[in-house]
Amino acid sequence: MLLSQAVSILGLTSIPNLDVVIRYDIDARMFWPPENDPTPYLGLVVDLSTANVIDIPLTKLIELGVDVVGKYVCRHEEADREYLRPHLDLKWIRKFRHEKGHN
Repeated sequence: MLLSQAVSILGLTSIPNLDVVIRYDIDARMFWPPENDPTPYLGLVVDLSTANVIDIPLTKLIELGVDVVGKYVCRHEEADREYLRPHLDLKWIRKFRHEKGHN
């Protein structure tokens, strides 16, 4: 939780359900060096990135003055196994738009 750590270090007040998290993927692959050394070796490929997590209802964001029109929203889906973290339901991604007659 990068944002929570930074806020804590700076002595600021954090906003509940708003954070930046580290995302990583680790993959094991076999590599074959150039032809002069034909012995393959096992290597690890690490992909590291961050993700913004905003778990705040749209109504609350709008109330706080956040312009959500044109932004994409999705929902968390609980994991099948207890030891896995919830993940984003990518089939549910929607672009938020202001409907005429709705606030």
